[in-house]
Amino acid sequence: MKRWFSSDLHFFHKNIISYTNRPEMNPDEHDEWLIDIWNSTVKPKDDVWHLGDFALVRNGKTADSLLNKLNGRKFFILGNHDNNSEFELKIRNRTDVGAVKNYEEIKIAGKKVVLCHYPIACWNRQHHGSWHLHGHSHGNYNIPEGKILDVGLDSAYNIYGKHCFFDEAMIEEYMKTRSLHAPDGHTVRAKEQ
Repeated sequence: MKRWFSSDLHFFHKNIISYTNRPEMNPDEHDEWLIDIWNSTVKPKDDVWHLGDFALVRNGKTADSLLNKLNGRKFFILGNHDNNSEFELKIRNRTDVGAVKNYEEIKIAGKKVVLCHYPIACWNRQHHGSWHLHGHSHGNYNIPEGKILDVGLDSAYNIYGKHCFFDEAMIEEYMKTRSLHAPDGHTVRAKEQ
């Protein structure tokens, strides 16, 4: 079993291609392309943390149909496009959904990791070396310091030259390239990695 991370897939969003670096295709092809990326990466027993803006759906029936096509156990951090109450209620009641939250803290490689859809300038235990994974910015929020990573599909393209999900090893390697930063006045207390 592996843990995967992504965000900002934007299923059913007819205009997302014009806003991002995704290949030209019609909306239906885009949705099938996303399903293929998901299922060629995520195995049935894997976990996926999706950090917001999963889909622009207006009803639970559409959410069920889509989620039935996707491998793995899903954990959702809600984004600004995931605020439809019927959709949220429907995904909360599925056996293949582990959590639906606005914010979460987990561990990767022994490090505390803050998960949120939005990039946070000062996150919990940042001065102790914690990491922050986010979405929302489609690879356009590039700050020079801090253990922070946009795990969105478009950010992956900027880093790796391909649209893909991030696994824990990729995140750990990326964080080795980032310097510690504590913009909130705390003294940095963790050693550089």
